[in-house]
Amino acid sequence: MPGASWLEWLTLGVAVRGLVTWQQRSRDERAGNCYEVAFWFFIESGIPAAGSKLVHGFPVYQQPGKDYGKLFGHAWVEAQHPVIGTLCLNTIDLVWVPAPTFYRLGRIDAGLCHLYTKAQALQMVVEHETYGPWENGPPGAL
Repeated sequence: MPGASWLEWLTLGVAVRGLVTWQQRSRDERAGNCYEVAFWFFIESGIPAAGSKLVHGFPVYQQPGKDYGKLFGHAWVEAQHPVIGTLCLNTIDLVWVPAPTFYRLGRIDAGLCHLYTKAQALQMVVEHETYGPWENGPPGAL
């Protein structure tokens, strides 16, 4: 859709507010801040709470180099659209990917993921004074 906004492209049909801060950051500024970016998108975007979760999980690092094949901590949002999909916000622009595809491409073990409702995410950020991660990851994860 040439000229369409990311929201129109995603067809979420929700009113997005409070995203100017992260949208104005460059990709380099967003890199390494996935927990913060995903948290604020989840809380402020207007995505309906029903069927949506903030997820902290561990994809497999797939860039060549010393960390290739290692698990790394990452955060994303999963929401109904019209099937459960994943919204990954940190170093790339908004991309909607069906959840099974996202998990397969990232080689993500769903059993290692922690899913949070909006109320739980707000509680955790206050309790831990950080955007994440809030749970211990698997041994050796970056």
